[in-house]
Amino acid sequence: LVMGLSVDIGITFTLRQKAQAAIDAAALGAVPGSDANARGDALDVFQKEVTNLFYANFPKGYLNSTVTNISGKEVGPNRWEASASLVLPYMVMHIFGDDYTKLTVSAQVRRGFEENRRLQLALVLDNTGSMNIPPEKMVALKQGATDLANILFGHAETLNNLRISLVPYNTGV
Repeated sequence: LVMGLSVDIGITFTLRQKAQAAIDAAALGAVPGSDANARGDALDVFQKEVTNLFYANFPKGYLNSTVTNISGKEVGPNRWEASASLVLPYMVMHIFGDDYTKLTVSAQVRRGFEENRRLQLALVLDNTGSMNIPPEKMVALKQGATDLANILFGHAETLNNLRISLVPYNTGV
C-alpha cells in the first residue's frame, strides 16, 4: 500500500509540475495585446491562444493523463486567468478502489502595470559574429526586441514608470 501510494503520489506531483508550468506559459503568452482589445475579440484570442500554448508545453497523454478542460477568461481590467483540468489514472492505487485523481491548475496574469510601480528592464543582445550565420538570427533578434518594446509601451511613446536598457554583447559586455 505504501509503495503504491508513493508511486502514484510521485507521478501526480510530476504531472502537476508539468501542467502548472504549461498553464503559466500559456497565460503569459496568450495575454491579448491592445490591438485585440481595440477589435473587441480579446477574450476569443485569449482562449484560443491559451489552448494552443498549453498543448505546446504539455504533450497530449503525458503520463497517461487526459486534459478535460482548458479555459481562459478576463477576471478584471487587464487581468486574465487561464486554467486546465486533468484526470490522471492511478497506476497502483486502482487496486485499492481509487481509479484516478483530478487536478486543476491555474494562473493569473495582469497586462501592464500600475502607475505607482516601476519596471526596469535590461536587454542583453548578442551581436557577436555567430548571430550573422545565418543572417536571419540578427533579423529575428531585432524583431523580438522591437516586439517586446511595442508590447510594453503599447501606443504610448513614453512611459514615466518604464525604463529599458539595451546592452550589446560582443566579446565583452
